[in-house]
Amino acid sequence: MPDVSRLAVSYARYSSGSQRDVSIEQQHRDIVVVGAGPAGMTAGIYAAEGGADVLVLEKMSTVGGAGAISSGATDSYGSQFAKEKGIEDSAEQLKADMTTAGHGYNQEDLVDLFIENAGETFDWLVSLGVEYGDPTPSEEHSVNRVFLATGSGVSITNAIEKRCEEAGVEILLETKATELITEDGKVTGVKAEGSDGTAYEIYADAVVLATGGYGANSDLLTDALAATPYYGAACSTGDGHLMAQAVGAELVHMDFGKVYPGGWEYEDGKAKISLGYTLLAVQQEGAIIVNSDGVRTFREGGLNYEFKNAIRSDKNNVNYLVLDAAAFDVWKTAVNSKQRGNLGSEEDIENAIAANGTSKPVIYHADTLEEVAALAGMDGETLKATVEKWNTYVENGVDEDFGRTTLSRKIGEGPYYLIAEKTRFATTLGGVVINTNFEVHTAEGNVIPGLYAIGEITFGVNGDDTIQGTPLTWAISSGRLVGQQLTAK
Repeated sequence: MPDVSRLAVSYARYSSGSQRDVSIEQQHRDIVVVGAGPAGMTAGIYAAEGGADVLVLEKMSTVGGAGAISSGATDSYGSQFAKEKGIEDSAEQLKADMTTAGHGYNQEDLVDLFIENAGETFDWLVSLGVEYGDPTPSEEHSVNRVFLATGSGVSITNAIEKRCEEAGVEILLETKATELITEDGKVTGVKAEGSDGTAYEIYADAVVLATGGYGANSDLLTDALAATPYYGAACSTGDGHLMAQAVGAELVHMDFGKVYPGGWEYEDGKAKISLGYTLLAVQQEGAIIVNSDGVRTFREGGLNYEFKNAIRSDKNNVNYLVLDAAAFDVWKTAVNSKQRGNLGSEEDIENAIAANGTSKPVIYHADTLEEVAALAGMDGETLKATVEKWNTYVENGVDEDFGRTTLSRKIGEGPYYLIAEKTRFATTLGGVVINTNFEVHTAEGNVIPGLYAIGEITFGVNGDDTIQGTPLTWAISSGRLVGQQLTAK
């Protein structure tokens, strides 16, 4: 490694109204971390606490990454917090849940590593002041072990950022890593560019990639993922994937992503989460969901994967929420109040209604079921028959087709509305191959010296699907572990 003397530190942080910004061109650090999301910041904290001289690079103007816009779902398995809540759980149950969801693509040693450390990670977040209420039921977990942080994901990233400041971790904002520096096959640093045009060469004994996913980079998506509207962070552009690949890292299963139902496509390829409002209409107003042919195909309000599969199996990859006039008023009022997330402004909803399906987001409406069906390209008599059958089920108190139990009321008078429901994704699951020391591997299975990866950039802990809470917990756990490992005496 070149003997580069440390010059000045360029550190642009907005904190307590102050800013410090001093340009540099070269420096040497013990560890450089690329990405200031929950994984990267946590790695920086533990490395600094272990005595390392650490610099974290972040291309955005703020920290937090995808974690800051997440729900804050965290896995509590093995934590003192869970024990105090009286949750009965086991490593075997958690492992079974993870590998069942991941369809056996999970890397077993990483799953075991996750399970061994999830509890300490959860309790560490609690010690930082992150607040959790009661566990949230999840169909993907056999035990109620998932908790949502009060204030969602940003409360977690804010707490971690505060700890970064306390630990003296330096974060260089608005500075994009562009290339890994190598010497004789070893990664020895990172090249980066600041928003002011400054070019950086930062040499280090270890480089940790914590750059997140690639959902916002269409060039890295397979056709299936690219056809699924994205609702994740704009910063998830796969920068770390590409830099690692350029020095010989293997990228695997880039077709894997966590896909959910309940996506409201507000423009081509981009979605917002509509699921909460859809469930409100189903559970409280007796709404139904039909496919492109106007037929019910699953138990509304049941398991997410049933809804997801209904959309995926549709000839147009879309289902429709069917609402009468009264149900639509309830739905619109809830959306405008933002009680279940920000689906759009009142103006956005009114514009969608006025467009009547001619632009995204799609809301068809008409005075009769036959007319609204025609707007959506489905047979009107089929939709009318579906609604009449549903109303009979409500009257008799039994859903003879799918066993739905929330039969609150019949579908009544029009005008009628069809709201398009698509799948959506934010978390990508493909990435670099690592071992339990977080060392990045080549396609031949060889370690790339000096290069480490943590969080969403890595493949293996989740397989081809996740269970709620594992992505964020893995990001923070892997950050803790790599920071400890790289500073172990």
